[in-house]
Amino acid sequence: MNLRRVPSINTNFTAQRRSTDEPDWSEQVRHHTNGWGADAALDFVANKETLKGSLDAIAVGGTLVIMGYFPRGSVLE
Repeated sequence: MNLRRVPSINTNFTAQRRSTDEPDWSEQVRHHTNGWGADAALDFVANKETLKGSLDAIAVGGTLVIMGYFPRGSVLE
């Protein structure tokens, strides 16, 4: 996972998952936010695995933006 500071947009850090071989990145996001979770997550893949990770990573009241293809009739469990 790539974590870096992005002061130009007033964030503490960004997280980018590049491979499914990486450990659970949502736990790392929670760690870096003292258990609160992210204010927002952008999911560019939108499959079952990435959506679950994104939902696990955001804080209560956080925003999940789905940018990837999510087939009509699909159900997120």
